[in-house]
Amino acid sequence: MKHIPTFESFVNENLNEGAFFRLPKDKKTGDDFYIAKKNIEQLYDAYVAGQDFNDKWFDETLKHLENVKKAAKKFNSPDELEGTVYEAYKLIEPKLNAEEKQYLKSISRTPFMNEEILNEGTIVSDLIKMFGDAKEWGPEMKDRVYAKGNNLVFVDSFYYGGDAALESLKKSWLPGGNYYEYFIKELKLKPTIVFAFSEMKAVGRHKKFTDNGVVGVELSFEK
Repeated sequence: MKHIPTFESFVNENLNEGAFFRLPKDKKTGDDFYIAKKNIEQLYDAYVAGQDFNDKWFDETLKHLENVKKAAKKFNSPDELEGTVYEAYKLIEPKLNAEEKQYLKSISRTPFMNEEILNEGTIVSDLIKMFGDAKEWGPEMKDRVYAKGNNLVFVDSFYYGGDAALESLKKSWLPGGNYYEYFIKELKLKPTIVFAFSEMKAVGRHKKFTDNGVVGVELSFEK
């Protein structure tokens, strides 16, 4: 396995007094960072669930982190950042099409997370209870899932790299993905993505989860 230097050794070897490193706020670096982040989360979830170790995902994660490291550039003064992709990133309001506007309007009218009235024993209500177990799924998971009719909506957050964030989330719920395989093998349920969406900045109920961007999938389940 290729050795990755610690942050401390990287700084000591490359940083002169008064200088600093900055990553570019471009799509390539954002995608590399996000994919690495999600791969690590999915590798950890698989570890906690007692599933097989995916060495291909692990090696892929290292490659993306290496790309991030290579993208770092050294500067000697904050003035050198002006007018470059290394300046501080600012969120911009998204331009939404009619379908996206209608979707955001619909979710803003619905009750806050987990306030839907559900029939006892339904698949969705059982899954919401399952994901609400902080010991098994972490404290944030309860704010990432909610019911929409008979379907389950599952969301995640991103800072930049929204396209990669959405693709990574969809990948995890498709055959071969971490969540898909868990549901098939452990819960005997087949998840199907019926709708996918992204928000440059969280709106409505999603603000409870994050102030950053949001990606999500609406899922149906078949026994």
